[in-house]
Amino acid sequence: MDSSFLRVESENAHMHVGWCSSVELPEGVQALDTTEMAARIAGRLHLSPRFRQRVVPVPLGAGEPVWRDDPSFQLANHVKVIPALLDDNGVRRATDAFFTRPLRRDRPLWEIVLVPQVTGGRAAILGKIHHAMADGIAAVEIGMLLFDLSPDAPVPAPSEWTPGRTEGPARLALGAVADTALEQFRATRKMVGLGRSPARTIRVADTLRRAAFSLAEDTLKRAPESYLNPAIGPGRTLVTHRFELERLLRLKELRQVKLNDIFLAASAGALRRFARDRDEDPVDLRAMVPVNVRAGDGAGATGNKITFGFIELPISSARPGERLDRVVAAMEALKSDGRIEGSQLLISGIGLCP
Repeated sequence: MDSSFLRVESENAHMHVGWCSSVELPEGVQALDTTEMAARIAGRLHLSPRFRQRVVPVPLGAGEPVWRDDPSFQLANHVKVIPALLDDNGVRRATDAFFTRPLRRDRPLWEIVLVPQVTGGRAAILGKIHHAMADGIAAVEIGMLLFDLSPDAPVPAPSEWTPGRTEGPARLALGAVADTALEQFRATRKMVGLGRSPARTIRVADTLRRAAFSLAEDTLKRAPESYLNPAIGPGRTLVTHRFELERLLRLKELRQVKLNDIFLAASAGALRRFARDRDEDPVDLRAMVPVNVRAGDGAGATGNKITFGFIELPISSARPGERLDRVVAAMEALKSDGRIEGSQLLISGIGLCP
């Protein structure tokens, strides 16, 4: 799963995720102390070893790429500063330029830009991280590098770090072959275990069968033609919209639904309005919804622990309540018909194929 996010990346399809944070400066403080900020990040890098590792390809395609310590790691390559005083338009331009540039593959796959002075007594922090390095839940780890739990937290001292040696090409290839063989052995052992439990075997087989049919329907069925599917270039623009979380939480409690359902319904409403603004028919569109399957992996689990489900976004529905009802029904069906579990099994199985 992690390496698939590397394979699908192209010059027009970046696979990083990112954000722009606006922070208020304390009264009397003119600018964010970027030197102290960098020191705080340096003092916490040991909490997330992946932030000092780079992707190393395996020779001859003998296996998936591996993570290895970057022997030339320099914090300055990943934490950069825009020293000028920017207004909101300037921050937007800097953010768009930041997201338009892909991350370099010869370094750890993350980057932070500090804007110490923004008009209105603020500062800005821009960040991006490659999807191969983390999914949405794991990406929260980067918050540990940036923010303290108390305003007077001391600056942590940087820990001693010596990069581990990267094996030579032959050893990398042999290691990849051995890892693949080990995973296939584990899979075989699981299949033998299933053979000793016929009832469970039937349940798993039925789940896989239903998942295979649903995945075939979801992934092979062509998406509807839409004005949202033009050719794209490398340029990216971050568009933000402010909404009070408390209002969404009240709606969640009133309707007894998931917060995620409300976001999907709101997205459908926004796309409906967008279609109307463009004089297009507001027809339903297919959305791929990532599903967290991290349960049981414990805190600090790295990499992507997600699978995918497909639902129809109810853009054709004119009433907000109806859109929410349709989203809730679609998500409940997705969760109850075994497609999520089956998709997870199928995705795991793909990794064992030669």
